[in-house]
Amino acid sequence: MARIIESGNYGKFRRDIHNRSVGHNKSLKASMEVWGWLDAYPMHVYEDKNGDLCIKDGHNRFHYAKELGIPVKYVVDHDVDLVDLQSTQSKWSLKDYLTCFCSHGNKHYITLREYCAQYKFPFTSAICIMMGSTCNSGNLVNVFRRGEFKIKRDMEVMHRIGEASAAISAARPDIAMRETLCMATTRVYDTGKIDHNRMMKQISKYAASLMVPVVKSDQYVDMIEKVYNYRSREKRSIALTVRERMDEARCRGYGDRESGI
Repeated sequence: MARIIESGNYGKFRRDIHNRSVGHNKSLKASMEVWGWLDAYPMHVYEDKNGDLCIKDGHNRFHYAKELGIPVKYVVDHDVDLVDLQSTQSKWSLKDYLTCFCSHGNKHYITLREYCAQYKFPFTSAICIMMGSTCNSGNLVNVFRRGEFKIKRDMEVMHRIGEASAAISAARPDIAMRETLCMATTRVYDTGKIDHNRMMKQISKYAASLMVPVVKSDQYVDMIEKVYNYRSREKRSIALTVRERMDEARCRGYGDRESGI
């Protein structure tokens, strides 16, 4: 086990640029006021080429220690990756991982961040949809955490899905950007039967009156089909095609599971 070192020289430490920003944790501050910096939770640092000690883990404790005048307790790591360390010692949110990999310049993560910001798209759904799925998957989320997220879906189609989902959300704020809605919109566009301009016009005219909050995405698929075909001479069987595609995927052994999404 690495030796725990104590120091009151705060100036020799700096935050790793790939780490998340310092948060606000009143309970942590209160604990440190009473107990100081506990040996059980040392800060993890590494030495950069300039000899500075860069904080990998424990930057919140460091922030409060400096504020309270408490000596820092730390260990020097030589071969521990930042993301590996955080996955075992502290709970990062998915957006913390996003920030980390974007700071590395990963174009897939940067595109995901920009897309979710543009359409206010549910984050977990965007991860899975961009990776080619039409249901939320814990396995895909774990891939994302490992830094292996790759966009497999055509981004032109992704933007159409985002525009349609956002338009429905604007028409019906009570169902705004629900994961079930976004998954349903994706499945509808995956049929290849959708004229995007027609979809957007139909949504602007009829989504407010024809769509209501429901639980499952297949119910949203039915409503989207109704909106798309409403008062149109050319009717398209969208929901049936969605279900046929899902059945085929299940038969191949890697299909989507509805499970309320």
